[in-house]
Amino acid sequence: MLNSDAPADVGKTQAVSQALNANDDDLPGDLFQQVRELLDAAGQGDSPCLLPRAEPFDGDPARGLRLLGVVQEESRRLRARLQGLVQASRLDRPQAFRHGPRLLPKRLYRAAVGDPRLFARKRERVAVDTAIHLLIDLSGSMNSPVRRRDGLVERRGQIAQSAALALALALDGIHGVSVAVSAFPGLSGVEDRISVLVRHGQRPRACAGAFLQGTRGSTPMAGALWFAAADLLGRPETRRIVLLLTDGKPNRMDETREILRLCSAAGLETVGLGIGVDVSGLFPVALRVDEVTALRTALFGAAERLLLAA
Repeated sequence: MLNSDAPADVGKTQAVSQALNANDDDLPGDLFQQVRELLDAAGQGDSPCLLPRAEPFDGDPARGLRLLGVVQEESRRLRARLQGLVQASRLDRPQAFRHGPRLLPKRLYRAAVGDPRLFARKRERVAVDTAIHLLIDLSGSMNSPVRRRDGLVERRGQIAQSAALALALALDGIHGVSVAVSAFPGLSGVEDRISVLVRHGQRPRACAGAFLQGTRGSTPMAGALWFAAADLLGRPETRRIVLLLTDGKPNRMDETREILRLCSAAGLETVGLGIGVDVSGLFPVALRVDEVTALRTALFGAAERLLLAA
């Protein structure tokens, strides 16, 4: 919790709760601007926890096409796997119940041991209806070099962006799933900005050039989480998930914890994937990958589990 003894902090927390639980009538017009005004008012203009302003970034389209060539084959395989798993998980297989329209002959022997579940009834399955906002930490520490098996050297930040693009491409092809991708801090390393790579409804393929950003600045995780929360609160999907990749601790630990708590209270799921760092003290669902070269596999696995849990 933030310092509850301070009136300004109490006001800020109340405004945060109001923003997170607001509906379209409460926040008319631009959702991000309305949430910003609430936070600015509660913090009397100098609250360290302000909603960052979006910075669109098209990047280099030509280099983006080359990046697509690197990741799209793996992305296609992931999409096919995810589609198959999602479809299989929603098949209406008959389940055994005490009452039902059809007897299950193979279960008749269960009556001898006192099990009355002898009848078949289809279990209702809920279709996938999920919005995901993927956040990428591009702070200065993500510039660390990583030597690949082929001897070439990549930077953590580029590996993370390539993995994020591959996942966004895969999710884009699954019915009932909407994905957005953002990176923090802003392009020049400013804490109150966030770089938008893909918005909901955009095709990640057309935005590939945005996944070639350099690293910069520190780790304003609280603001990034706010941005993703505000984005997801404007979505119609029944399930809304923030998935954050990071290799470090947030600038403001207490405020990050508070925002995560409020996100949970508002029905938003938050998942943290730590790159060489344990984020279980922050996120209710936390994963860790110690070898950054295994990041893509870990990220794909997290997405798979999230979709199958829908």
